[in-house]
Amino acid sequence: MRRAPAIFALVVAVQVAYPVAVVGWNEIQLSRGYEVRLQTVPVDPRDLFRGDYVVLRYEISSVYPEDYDLAPSETTAYVGLRKNGPRFSGDSATTEKPDGMPFIRGRIVGRDQERGRLEIDYGIERYYVPEGEGLEYERAEFLYVDVKLDRNGKARIADVIIPRGP
Repeated sequence: MRRAPAIFALVVAVQVAYPVAVVGWNEIQLSRGYEVRLQTVPVDPRDLFRGDYVVLRYEISSVYPEDYDLAPSETTAYVGLRKNGPRFSGDSATTEKPDGMPFIRGRIVGRDQERGRLEIDYGIERYYVPEGEGLEYERAEFLYVDVKLDRNGKARIADVIIPRGP
């Protein structure tokens, strides 16, 4: 009977430690990551049940495959990124990590048969904003998203920027 409080304390400690460890790990990855700026356009700023958020559609969400035999869905793809003015862009996807350049890792979710491009999801397509600010993002012509990439190309949003003025 005396073991019950110790077991209860252990269960509570594990339930607290796990989320703290996950948040800590993500923060470490953000601090060590390679930062790139991507251009995007906002798609949809509001969900009545989840609050204000922005669905982001990146230029690199639709790219050409380096190899036309890439599976049309659920395949990991890597897109090499190159500096293009104040932002980074990428043109083609491959199943191999590019050498000598920053890259982002995503999942192929479809193929645009008409244009021959792959549709890729990077896991950074949704960004929640403070209540009432969704319309400001919707009205923006385009947005910049600062993204941190870990050494495996996994992306995390660091910031979303609405360009001001010329």
